[in-house]
Amino acid sequence: MAGMRAAALFLLFGLAMAQIDLMPIATGLDRPVGLVQAPGGPLLILLQAGRVVTPTGQVWLDLTDRVGSGGERGLLGLAFHPDHRENRLFYLHFTNRSGDTEVWEYREG
Repeated sequence: MAGMRAAALFLLFGLAMAQIDLMPIATGLDRPVGLVQAPGGPLLILLQAGRVVTPTGQVWLDLTDRVGSGGERGLLGLAFHPDHRENRLFYLHFTNRSGDTEVWEYREG
């Protein structure tokens, strides 16, 4: 048991000593709420109002006509199916214009 504690402390100490360099990938975004990467594809930034954009600002998906945003409402999440490269499926979690939460399945392309 003492050996496990020592190993855990060593791991925690080692992580605390790790140096991490951060760099911005996008600026000037309107209420970003998430960052995901499409399998084999670009980084995608989720904007609360219902857009998904690349770090260069290119719109990847626009759901602003379906999403009600403000406060804790809006586009809340995006997840890719484990077999996305084959089936192109992904899932969106958002608040609709009536204030209800929805999860939708989409097929890319």
